[in-house]
Amino acid sequence: GFALDGIEFVYEDKSSQLFGKRGGKPGGSQFDLDTRRGETILGFYVLAGFWIDGIQILTTTGRKSEVYGNTSSGSG
Repeated sequence: GFALDGIEFVYEDKSSQLFGKRGGKPGGSQFDLDTRRGETILGFYVLAGFWIDGIQILTTTGRKSEVYGNTSSGSG
């Protein structure tokens, strides 16, 4: 849509934290971290205007997720 609806973190023990709400494409999108190799979240690249339009996850191993949400709006 026009902005990021929410982001959910799901942990190895199947517990989760939801920030915002579920929406967008059915089933959402998934980006797995390789925690066995020590990969963690380093930061986020955020596209925002009046709200968060899109977000990309950056990891300690140099990997980047796709941009989730609206990729053509907001300013990085």
